[in-house]
Amino acid sequence: MIVARTVARIIDLAHDAVAKGVATEQDVDTAMRLGVNYPLGPFEWSRRLGRGWAGSLLDDLHERDPSGRYAPSLALYRHACATEKREDTP
Repeated sequence: MIVARTVARIIDLAHDAVAKGVATEQDVDTAMRLGVNYPLGPFEWSRRLGRGWAGSLLDDLHERDPSGRYAPSLALYRHACATEKREDTP
């Protein structure tokens, strides 16, 4: 659970950074792969694990520990909602 929790938080923070205009999704993925030596960037992880995976995991963790430590960012919620709407559209 440690790795899953860590990856979910990284994905969440990456979405928040992009929403705040700090960098693009591609820039964040490149920085994490080349700068931190992760095998994938957070947006690639998000695509592979399913776009709602990180938010669902963080929601569950937040319910167990409502301190705010695992509360998903608004940017992650918005991303998940936008993805669901796109998938529902024929």
